[in-house]
Amino acid sequence: MLDNLYDLLRTSYLILLMLNVVLYSASIILGNKFFKPLLAYLLICILTEFFNFLVKKNHLLILGEKTNAPFFFFFILIQFFSLSFFFKNVIQHRFIKKYFYPYLILISTIALIPYVLNPSLIMEFTSWLSFITMPFILFLSSMYFIELLIKKGGYPFINIGIFIVMSCSLIYFASNAFYKEVNINILDFKLFLNLLPLVLLQLLFLYEAYLFLRTEKSKF
Repeated sequence: MLDNLYDLLRTSYLILLMLNVVLYSASIILGNKFFKPLLAYLLICILTEFFNFLVKKNHLLILGEKTNAPFFFFFILIQFFSLSFFFKNVIQHRFIKKYFYPYLILISTIALIPYVLNPSLIMEFTSWLSFITMPFILFLSSMYFIELLIKKGGYPFINIGIFIVMSCSLIYFASNAFYKEVNINILDFKLFLNLLPLVLLQLLFLYEAYLFLRTEKSKF
């Protein structure tokens, strides 16, 4: 039962993901520059899913190993930069405008130091990169929430989705240590719960793209 629900949810996620790539590409062509970092995020999501599929089906080995750890590393890294630049573009607060790049450089340096000192870590699953980068995205998301309360317009649905996914992901990674020797059914349920906010994010992305495209259509 849970396996069927998970497969249905995962299929829905992939369909929504591909649909959003098309809609956000169209939105950018129509002049929405704010969607460019989000399109980069959506593309890395699709590429990660594609390479994970190749590894799972034994079509791809990384340095002779069957692992998707390197793809996870690059996904978290590109997710950090793409979502950070989305918030940098939409937030008008002076603090963000002034200190965005110093904080981005500082956090990137702290996040990447272990991998520079020991490149083999890229071949291992570690939550270090997530724990360092995701709180910054949550901070930017919180700043944007405050700005949305003051000013009209913006992209509230995108922000809600990002905030939920980053929060749930941090909880997911933080709880990994407690699931090492638990029943496999509990682990499957945990994966199912982790997929729910990702589907919600894609639905919120889809709705925001729909709102923009509907506005553009009304201009003609």
